[in-house]
Amino acid sequence: MGNRSLDDFLDAGDDDAGDDTGSVETGDRDRDGEATGTDGEGATDAKSDDDRPGPAVSTYAWYPGGGECAACGAAVERRWRQDDDLVCPDCKEW
Repeated sequence: MGNRSLDDFLDAGDDDAGDDTGSVETGDRDRDGEATGTDGEGATDAKSDDDRPGPAVSTYAWYPGGGECAACGAAVERRWRQDDDLVCPDCKEW
């Protein structure tokens, strides 16, 4: 298998993704990678704010001076996210 360009993966979700005929649909994309414009009949595909994911949340935190575990209160350098809190490895439900 040879090297492939990242452009080869842009339309990977299409029905003809396995079709290697060399035809590539071109069009404008917004900052999220969604196609912009119309579908040929003049209708636009607008994405509402409810469809967008929330902000990214860390799964791990490290503080050289230590931070308080939300479950047991111990001061630890490394804490992991559990639900909405940062907890020490001993309190984390793995």
